[in-house]
Amino acid sequence: SNKTSAKAKGIELDALKLNKRLKESFREQISLFREGVYLLTGFKIDMIVDVDRPRFKVRSVYAEKESDILEFMWPEVKKGV
Repeated sequence: SNKTSAKAKGIELDALKLNKRLKESFREQISLFREGVYLLTGFKIDMIVDVDRPRFKVRSVYAEKESDILEFMWPEVKKGV
């Protein structure tokens, strides 16, 4: 019983470590992708997660002001269609 409990805890810890590593790797890959898009296109893209749907802010490296942005909103999902 103690062996089973210790083994279950070990498996749970391994799963938590794997989850943490996957999150870190994903964060690194997303950062690299965003930097690549910026270097290749000159556009910086930020995603803002709102309650119902995400928004995307696009800024050009050539913009005159920081506030010069294009903003897009993810289309609404019609439920039941």
